[in-house]
Amino acid sequence: MKIYYNIAAMQANNALAQNDTKLSSSIQRLSSGLKINSAQDNPSGLAMAKRMRAQIDGLERANRNSQDGVSLINIADGALGDVEEMLQRMNELAIQSANGTMSASDRQAIQNEVEQLQAEITRVAKETEFNSQTLMDGSFDLKGFTNNLTTKVVTYSDTVPTGKYTLDSLTVVYGEEGKITDAVKTGTDLGPEYKIEATDDDKVTISGENDFAITLSFPTPEEMAAFDFSALTPTTTTTTTTPTANGESVVVTEEYTINQNGYQGTYIRTTTTLNETVDGVENQTVTVEENYALTGTEEGKEGTYNMVTTSTTQTTGIGTETKTVNGTYVLTGLELDITNLGAMRLQVGANENQVINVRIPKVSLETLGIDDMDIKTEKTATEAITKISGAIDYISAERSRLGAYQNRLESNIANLDVSAENMTSAYSRIMDVDMAEEMTQYSTYQVLTQTSTSMLAQANDRPSQVLQILQ
Repeated sequence: MKIYYNIAAMQANNALAQNDTKLSSSIQRLSSGLKINSAQDNPSGLAMAKRMRAQIDGLERANRNSQDGVSLINIADGALGDVEEMLQRMNELAIQSANGTMSASDRQAIQNEVEQLQAEITRVAKETEFNSQTLMDGSFDLKGFTNNLTTKVVTYSDTVPTGKYTLDSLTVVYGEEGKITDAVKTGTDLGPEYKIEATDDDKVTISGENDFAITLSFPTPEEMAAFDFSALTPTTTTTTTTPTANGESVVVTEEYTINQNGYQGTYIRTTTTLNETVDGVENQTVTVEENYALTGTEEGKEGTYNMVTTSTTQTTGIGTETKTVNGTYVLTGLELDITNLGAMRLQVGANENQVINVRIPKVSLETLGIDDMDIKTEKTATEAITKISGAIDYISAERSRLGAYQNRLESNIANLDVSAENMTSAYSRIMDVDMAEEMTQYSTYQVLTQTSTSMLAQANDRPSQVLQILQ
């Protein structure tokens, strides 16, 4: 027997310490309900669980994001529904005005209501917001650009691939009052299956298969002719007078050199004045032809611009009438940059690039094609019916797209719910403690701790037995 080193007591103490550590860990698991409370419990399991926890939190946040997206679409769709109702009323008024029983004062009253409806459409488009963000001013519509400041990409379909398209030459033909009547393309990389056509007074649409469509807007002849000729002196001026059967014709041709507003080239103005007396009534017809041959020299204005504008003012015994007929506008090297950017990005997943781009259309009198609607005559009222029909089709198509977005978001919400549920189940299997099993372990560790304590007491008492030998 030994008294200096009590090996039995040391062994009992070590066993007690180990059992006490296990008992403490078991108590922690039972009190927290977690199987892993620190990295030492399960290093790899903890790392996996924390990644899962981040994924679960991300799924829950993405779910709320998707619900916010549904709310936003509901607001936009509601506003478009209001606009559609106003268009239906305008259509009813146009049909009423096109009826031959209407008097001029009746049509003026109808026109007044139409103008109020136009103003309300503009107000709704400007003031419809979600979280202080205006929805229908084009901020969340797809963006496209050109290399020409006078030509704009108004809109394009979702099926247009991202990239740049070049129109080597595009000729826009203007008719009465500066309205586009035709458009001709040459040398385009779009291919022969694509066609270009005039779709509105100042717009041209490039269309193709698979719903490919790009709509461009062009300047009016008045916008292109915005040069200050008061600061210029004609380089040449010629006058020709020719007798006619009832009077004479005077032709004045003035040629200018242009170097303004980022353009340079020539401008030729030909003024023909025809004075005639017919049946004792003096008539005067003044025809002004303006011929622009310009080259853009500043960034964004590159290209060649050829435009012919013709206006005729006729004064007779019954008054004065001015008629403007515009010829052609030729652009060369027009580049279209289709970005597919601009739509609202909704983060609908827990990982990078798990997004849905929601395109909210721009709503304005211009995009609806009803900015210059006049129903004060039977003819213009009939034309307005067609314009309003196109506007209703536009709104209906956009509402249909928003409805598709909403269905997609709701499907995503359902998928996120299932994913979060399954991910939480997997997380639980790693982190949650099995209480029944752990209680069994706890009971075992508790008994072992009590036994170790008792054995340590007895081991500590053994050296005192040596006294019996020494007595």
